[in-house]
Amino acid sequence: MTNIKTRIAAGIGALGIALGAAVALPGTASAAADCQGSSYSGHCVDTTNVVSGEIILDTVPLQNNSPYTATMTCSFGQAATAELSATATISGEVSGQIVGAVKATAGVSASVSVTASASASTEAAGSIELGPGQSVVCQRFASVYTTDVHEYDYSPSGTSNERNYSATVPSTIGARIS
Repeated sequence: MTNIKTRIAAGIGALGIALGAAVALPGTASAAADCQGSSYSGHCVDTTNVVSGEIILDTVPLQNNSPYTATMTCSFGQAATAELSATATISGEVSGQIVGAVKATAGVSASVSVTASASASTEAAGSIELGPGQSVVCQRFASVYTTDVHEYDYSPSGTSNERNYSATVPSTIGARIS
């Protein structure tokens, strides 16, 4: 439990990223490739410009309408899921290659999909004491990595079927009171 002046940021199973922050990852490689096939021919996915950020999944407002100080708990009613998204249509296999390349580029935990239960989110956000008329917002958020993707096929005759697009890859889900 905290008072209104203390804000909680708790990650479910991992760390939370600062509110609204989008920062380049320091000290990591600027690009990585995940290639499937042989040394002769195959399919590659390159990722560049990996940037961390977050997406707000849902919010729950808390307001103390009583004339007394009250302890209030963030309560989320259902599980939350964040999934890989791209500005182009991609297959499940390519989704896995993008995740692999982001992990190699940034050295971070990433996945095609992450989920947090309602009870784990409620526990992570916690409780807060609110004075009469005070209000806060409980937020559930996903830490994500956005990257530029270059996808192509390779063979002895060169590259073909090249596509460029961006993708957002989830890492963790967290909850906080703000």
